[in-house]
Amino acid sequence: MKTLKPKWRSLAGTLLILFGIPWLAGCGGGWSDTPQDYSGTWQGRTSHGGSVAFTVVANAVASLQIVDGQANIRIQNSVEIDGNSFSADNSDVVASTDNPLVSVQCTFDSSTHAAGSYSLTQTPNAWSGTFEASRQ
Repeated sequence: MKTLKPKWRSLAGTLLILFGIPWLAGCGGGWSDTPQDYSGTWQGRTSHGGSVAFTVVANAVASLQIVDGQANIRIQNSVEIDGNSFSADNSDVVASTDNPLVSVQCTFDSSTHAAGSYSLTQTPNAWSGTFEASRQ
């Protein structure tokens, strides 16, 4: 006697092959909880021909200096790296003018390249620009 398989079993098997196995193959290769290590010395240039240099130690920017014309910004406090970026403001930096408004943002595009922007405002003057840096 010939037995017939229900059609839903055949359909379920086909769907498993089409969608289930590729999905299972992708398991375990997703996001990692281990943060990228950006430790080291980074150097580069600003959009106005100035220089940027910073040092990363243990997932934090331990020192940073941007020299661009009359703008001279340097970190006085260590700044934590959050994911692949960091930012610093008046509470983190020392600038070349009294009571300035300061902002520095930086994103690590890879383990060897970073790009960011900075601004320093001391009324009536303002300086701003972008920068790129490479791990040395």
